[in-house]
Amino acid sequence: MSSALPHDATREVAASGREPWLRSLLWRHVGAAAVRLTPYPAYRTRNALLRLFGARVGRGVRWRRTARLDAPWRLEIGAAAMVGDRVWFAGSEAVSIGPRTTVSQGTTLLTSRTVMPRRIERGAIEIGSDAWIAADVMVLPGIRLGSGCVVGARSVVEADVPEYRVAAGHPARCIATRALKPHDHESTRDG
Repeated sequence: MSSALPHDATREVAASGREPWLRSLLWRHVGAAAVRLTPYPAYRTRNALLRLFGARVGRGVRWRRTARLDAPWRLEIGAAAMVGDRVWFAGSEAVSIGPRTTVSQGTTLLTSRTVMPRRIERGAIEIGSDAWIAADVMVLPGIRLGSGCVVGARSVVEADVPEYRVAAGHPARCIATRALKPHDHESTRDG
């Protein structure tokens, strides 16, 4: 899964140096409100609304209605991923989430922040496939979370997390390696 933006979105931002104001205005006042007003089990409807505003949403994505997104045209999310309640995609840089990844409730993904007066740090966030970002995690700009990684609850991620590692704390540090075993499907069959 590439983290590149759709060609038209890249061109519009590059030409003006900022997001097109009309699209941002429509999203904030129409699109985001429509997402919040959908019934809880209406995942397909929310996915369609996100796609309407330029997000690249894979099949079977579960996007909870209380999740907030500042720039859907900068979002790419893989098949069967889950975005929990009160997750906030803050900022206007790209966010790429791999297939089968879970971003749990209350997580904040910051793609821009003010570091000190008059200095803004910006950077895309990339989360690999089969990862789990636990509740109330904060991910800072420019971070890459590898495939299969797990980030513990209430962690603050200030540095990249390699594939199949477990990270936790403030700041998040790698504390373990995930040892995955292949599933033996033959042993569970009858007969």
